[in-house]
Amino acid sequence: MLRDRIRVGIVGANMSAADPLRHSWGARAHLPALTALPEFEVVAVCTSHLDTARQTAGHFDIPFAFDDVAAMVEHPDVDVVDVCIDVASHHAVVLQALRAGKHVVCEWPLGADLAESQELRDAAEAAGVRHAICLQARYAPVYQYMRHLVAAGYVGRVLSCSLNGSMAMAASPRSASLALIHAGHCLDTLSFVAAQELRRTSSIVQIDPVANHVLIHGRHDDGALVDVNIRHVPVFGTGFTFEVDGTEGVLVASIDGADLPARGIRSLGEQLNQATLSGARAGEPVTPMVVPAEHRWVPAQVPAGPAVAIAQLLRRFEGAVRSGTPLETDFGLAVRRHELFATSARTSEAGQITFDPS
Repeated sequence: MLRDRIRVGIVGANMSAADPLRHSWGARAHLPALTALPEFEVVAVCTSHLDTARQTAGHFDIPFAFDDVAAMVEHPDVDVVDVCIDVASHHAVVLQALRAGKHVVCEWPLGADLAESQELRDAAEAAGVRHAICLQARYAPVYQYMRHLVAAGYVGRVLSCSLNGSMAMAASPRSASLALIHAGHCLDTLSFVAAQELRRTSSIVQIDPVANHVLIHGRHDDGALVDVNIRHVPVFGTGFTFEVDGTEGVLVASIDGADLPARGIRSLGEQLNQATLSGARAGEPVTPMVVPAEHRWVPAQVPAGPAVAIAQLLRRFEGAVRSGTPLETDFGLAVRRHELFATSARTSEAGQITFDPS
């Protein structure tokens, strides 16, 4: 039987003494969300070194610190395991948690590839526990409102959805996983707002030591055109824009790319989560829109920024755990998003990954 407060053990929550923007995602988003939600209690943290685990535990007043994942997931006080580590380690850690009979929250991507993700989905379903993938942007108030407006006919019949994201990053070895992380978040948000799945895609992912570039084109189920252009560039990131054009109006979620660190924004995914909304009907100028309070269902104690969307997801996850019903953002959704990238994939000698039209 569950306690009054669901007890969470988090894997991966390192903190930086030099710069809070260099805290790991677990320390920057998950722990501020969890500690602000009264239905949760964080009882354990595990990192690769005990001293860093103790540092995080001391900062967030967490009782137990571990450097052994198996010991933490087996601890009787842990009901939920929150996995916030590098994707290469997701498979092993999530399996350990599932075998211990714990509910699991896992960062996107679920696995390093489709096969790993399918195995984790099947294991979670066999374990009979609740599971969530952190494609959390759809829970951000701005996209909850956008979806409501689209469904209510604000833009009329949707003609196209365009998403353009640019993030300036220092030169370093790039990987397909970084491209997959941001592309997955963006595509899931786009499909959620339009309430349509992406079909007939044609995509290119260019991995370069200096930059990543993701281009995706396709159609939604209802025929609306989709184009996505995501870039990690070395000099100047212009920001983020997500536009839904229809026969009767337009909606635009956006964030200016200038001076992002001063606003506490570290990644393209955070730009996505913290966008503001504008819109117009035919014959009107595009003007800023206020997101109604009803689309934020977490307390004011949740700090502004990346923690808000995570907290919104976690509150829905708590309801799923209590009721024993699946969450919409479960491992099944993660597998469907992985399938989008895996379908008809082939790798060229130049290092490009292309996804043939299906």
